[in-house]
Amino acid sequence: MKKTIQRTVALVITVVFLYFIYSRIDLHLFYKNLTNINLTYLFWALSLFPIIPIIKTYRWRIILGSDYNSSYFTVLKVLMAGSVFNLFAPSKLGDFSRVYFCKKELSRDTKRIFNSVIVEKLCDVLALCLICLISLYFVEVKYSIKFSILIFSLILFSVIFLITTLDFHKFKLLNDLFQKVKLIEIFDDARKLKKEIKHNKVFFSMIFGITILYWYIVLFQIYLFFLIFNLNASLILVVSLVPVALFIGMIPITISGIGTRDLALIFLFSGYFPSEIMAGIGILCSSRYLVSCLMGLPFFLMHYFTESNYQENN
Repeated sequence: MKKTIQRTVALVITVVFLYFIYSRIDLHLFYKNLTNINLTYLFWALSLFPIIPIIKTYRWRIILGSDYNSSYFTVLKVLMAGSVFNLFAPSKLGDFSRVYFCKKELSRDTKRIFNSVIVEKLCDVLALCLICLISLYFVEVKYSIKFSILIFSLILFSVIFLITTLDFHKFKLLNDLFQKVKLIEIFDDARKLKKEIKHNKVFFSMIFGITILYWYIVLFQIYLFFLIFNLNASLILVVSLVPVALFIGMIPITISGIGTRDLALIFLFSGYFPSEIMAGIGILCSSRYLVSCLMGLPFFLMHYFTESNYQENN
């Protein structure tokens, strides 16, 4: 019942944001832009979709470590099946559904699976912040936007620094809390994984290097979205401002960030491109979740029917 209420609220907020956006743009011009897209750039943008999960799978396999010596395809199956839930879950929290799929495909010991997803999220935030800050140095944007991004990035860096450096096991309150909610084993494994990353610089360098590559490919794909609408957009401008919209889209108040991310794109690029075109780019950014879901659906169904057959035979 509680989850149903949360989803309903998220849906209502999403509709409100979309109504706010589309009631304030020229719908005729918006439709005209949609019908005049560049199909060549659309093809190249679509061609990047299969590459993105391949890179994510390689990174996740490294984070899992040698204890999970499964084949690349097995890890890919789990990752793709879990991506289906990102279409509905806020902040890409659907990635944590991998814990469920791993019970059959990889291991019933789900502690490292859960913590590996957290490591992924932390690396994503850190990499996206760095890319954004470095790119901002080379472009001219409003001082208020640049200052806001700087403060926001410093806050995120501070949070990540605290998470990765503090030994939370020294805090009795946290230990008692995790013991109470029966997550103490995950808490202990998080400490172990943190030590592994801290004492193995090559391990961290590989994970973070792949994360940087992953986000540059994602941002390049979004840059192609600008070219699809025949915009003379600068790659460095897109790379510097789009991460902010992606972060705003991660705020868990709408479905898959739809509405909040669109509004952020319109605001951030208001001095460069018309709102009607940015609304179209917002749709393409949201379509990334839909395409990812459709790509993961065969793997999800594969797991579902395998599980059903297993239960019937037992």
